[in-house]
Amino acid sequence: LLLRSRVRVGLGGNGPFRFLFEGQDARAFFNNAPGDFVNSTTVDEFDILQLLGSLTLHNVGGSGLRTDLHVGRMTLDFGLRRYISRNDFRNTINTFDGAHWQIGQDNTWRFRAFLVEPVILNEVQLDQSTAKGVFWGTYVESSHVPWFNMNLFYFGLNDQPLPNNNLQRTYSTYGLRLFKVPAINEWDYEFEGAVQTGHLGNVKHFAYNPNVEA
Repeated sequence: LLLRSRVRVGLGGNGPFRFLFEGQDARAFFNNAPGDFVNSTTVDEFDILQLLGSLTLHNVGGSGLRTDLHVGRMTLDFGLRRYISRNDFRNTINTFDGAHWQIGQDNTWRFRAFLVEPVILNEVQLDQSTAKGVFWGTYVESSHVPWFNMNLFYFGLNDQPLPNNNLQRTYSTYGLRLFKVPAINEWDYEFEGAVQTGHLGNVKHFAYNPNVEA
């Protein structure tokens, strides 16, 4: 039996300065039978999920553009959430320490950038990020053509190796998403693909992930 409880407190209304706290207590009960397991995907007791301050400007320099800056601990969602997401179906959630910035115009276009350290989940102690791993990226969204929405993105990861361990991960991920927003009695489609290059220790790394649907 998995149980997840959350409390969320936000201050600041519509800004420009806002504060957000979100706490989570995730537990597993009746898990003593053979084959049951407890790890950081099921249990994260009394922890900080989000703790951040933000600055929002709704009309930058009279241009009509909106910009937001978030600094602190946060969860992240990008695009259709294939690569970076706030977990929906897992009992615990991935989170990050760092900064996230975005600027855009209504629902027409948006540019996002982030520089964070992944937070390592611990079942019973407070979660902490690690300076041994840095994760960054940019994400561009365009909806100028209703039947041809486009997302273009780049993600980078650099994990420093542990002592006596040569398995340092240095990855670069390049991706593209083309789609039409689904509507009743209309055809819709989506293509999303990514290519990942880099190194795992001294071994060259290459991966790809195409997705097509209509």
